[in-house]
Amino acid sequence: MKTTRTIPITDRNESRQLAKTKRKKGLDYLESKNIDPVKHSQTNDPLFKIKGIKRHLALRELPSN
Repeated sequence: MKTTRTIPITDRNESRQLAKTKRKKGLDYLESKNIDPVKHSQTNDPLFKIKGIKRHLALRELPSN
């Protein structure tokens, strides 16, 4: 058993990144518009700052994509 964690390293698929940018998704799109990824995640998360059992129950009520 390994005692240290490893982070997988993969090459970026440029055609995949281009497709995501066209759909206005992904880090390349955020970087092109100078949007902070953390702020973007927080503003698009309907359950931001909701924790514990309240979050668990609210996740059940959200429509799945």
